Amino acid sequence: EYMEAAKRVQEKARQELVAYKERVAGHMRKLMEGSSKWTQYPPMDPARINLIAQVASSFGLVSHEFGEEGIDRFIIVYK
Repeated sequence: EYMEAAKRVQEKARQELVAYKERVAGHMRKLMEGSSKWTQYPPMDPARINLIAQVASSFGLVSHEFGEEGIDRFIIVYK
């Protein structure tokens, strides 16, 4: 029972990350199509920052992180 519950939690977390990745890809498409030269994301955990950087790279975009990790680390994606 405990293992099944842990698997359900793990699967839910995986699904949420996949959905977030899809939303980020949508942001990248809008950035590519729009007139803005960059977009900034709010401070977040390292895993999501890494995911944003990976998606940006797959679109041929450049990303840079700013701030102190665990406190106010955020990422900006540039065309």
